[in-house]
Amino acid sequence: MRKDLGLLRPGDEIAVDLRTLTARRLDLVNDRTRQTNRQWAQLLEFFPALERALNLSKKGPVVLLTSYQVPARHPSQRGHADRNLAEEPQGEERGCAR
Repeated sequence: MRKDLGLLRPGDEIAVDLRTLTARRLDLVNDRTRQTNRQWAQLLEFFPALERALNLSKKGPVVLLTSYQVPARHPSQRGHADRNLAEEPQGEERGCAR
């Protein structure tokens, strides 16, 4: 045991603060775990094959999923928006008056 640490008694202010901070940390960890489990369940509702294809205990698949959170940012979607802009009529063709 370390000799530079003093004894903590149940009524000490430091002991109370440590207990409060530890309890708060535990609450935050539990909240984060619940949030992650809810998101995973929701993801599986839309993409049931993900459970077989991805092992989320590894870092790689998690990074992959978090980098494409928004569907519009997915690379396959970028081309469609660019093509739609190119196909829109310009100037008088669009019906703009001068």
